[in-house]
Formats: sequence, structure tokens, C-alpha cells
Amino acid sequence: MKKNFFNVALALSIASSLFISGCTENKDKTPETQTAVETQTEQVKEEVKTEANETEAVEEEKEVVKEVVKPVAKSSLYKYALHLDDEAKLPPMTDEVIKKFEECAKKVKIAPEDMSKDCHGIWIFNSPPQSRDSSGQIWMYNFVAEMPGHHATSFENSKGKKTNEQHYAHIEMTADKKTDKLRSVRVYTYELTKEMDTKGNTTEVFRESFK
Repeated sequence: MKKNFFNVALALSIASSLFISGCTENKDKTPETQTAVETQTEQVKEEVKTEANETEAVEEEKEVVKEVVKPVAKSSLYKYALHLDDEAKLPPMTDEVIKKFEECAKKVKIAPEDMSKDCHGIWIFNSPPQSRDSSGQIWMYNFVAEMPGHHATSFENSKGKKTNEQHYAHIEMTADKKTDKLRSVRVYTYELTKEMDTKGNTTEVFRESFK
């Protein structure tokens, strides 16, 4: 009797130990499983957040990039130098500027087109690029054309350097940056011949200032 009671008590003790051990294992595993799920969720959130930031950055970059518009001449008497390919970086060609340019250009005889002598047969607008946001107070307009005789001959000057005969005409204008109104106009020529040797000759043809 006592032996049977002892055996039953022992069995109950073992079963109880196994039950407690099983509960402990389940308790130990549950936090680990929950932590793993939370970590995976956080990783997914971070990936989604990163993709969203990259998308926003690409969209913002697209907004910053502006379309480059090539300038189109507003008179048949001139064209833009090849390197001037962004209208936003050039002074505005107002009706007043065009009218004064044509008035001056028609008074100067230029050479016909002959690229073997570097003669374009047309006035070239060759002003440096100008920022519309700079603190400068004036716009600058520079036109240049080759006159008859340009590169007609070549010679060796007194310094032993071979050079070409040169005949250029220039039209320079300035305008107020705030109002776009003309402030000055100047027309002059530059020539270099064998008789002049190394010193070219600049001749002012016309000058006018505006208030």
C-alpha cells in the first residue's frame, strides 16, 4: 500500500515538473518570437521610408532641372555665337535694342560670307553669358562683323610672327538692368594691316548716350 502510494506520488511529481518545464520553455520562447517579428516589422518600415525618401529626392531633382532654351535672333542682320545656347543667360533683346542695332548695322559695310577667310557675312552677337540674378546694374550687348579686306592678305610683322590682315566692326550697347532701357551705344572699327605692323588701329564711328 505504502509502496503504491509512493509510486503514485512520484509519478505526480514528475508530471508536475514536466508541466512546469514546458510552461517555462513557452514563456522563454514567446518574447523571442515577438522580438523577431518586431525587428522584421521595423526593417520593413525602414525600407519603405528609405524608398519614399529616394522618390522624393528624385522628384525634387526633376523640379530643379530647367529646360535649356536656345536663343532665336530677332533680326535677320545677326545671329548668336555658337557657344551662346541658353537664352536664360543672355540679356533681353527688346524692341528698342533691336531697332538701334539695325540702325547702326546698316551704316557699316561688312564682307560677304567667305569662311575660307573667316568672314561670316552677318553680325555675330558675342556677349559673355550674363546672370539675371547678379548684382550688376547693366546689360551688355556686343555685336561683331568682318569688313571687306578681312584676311585678304597675310604678313610677317617686325617680331617675326605671321599674322592675317584684320578688319572688324563692333557695335556695343548697354541697357539698364531694372528697366531694360538703353543707356549707351558705341560703334567702332578695328583694323590691322602690314603697314600698322603690330599695332592695330581702333576708330570710333558713332557714340550715343541716353538718360
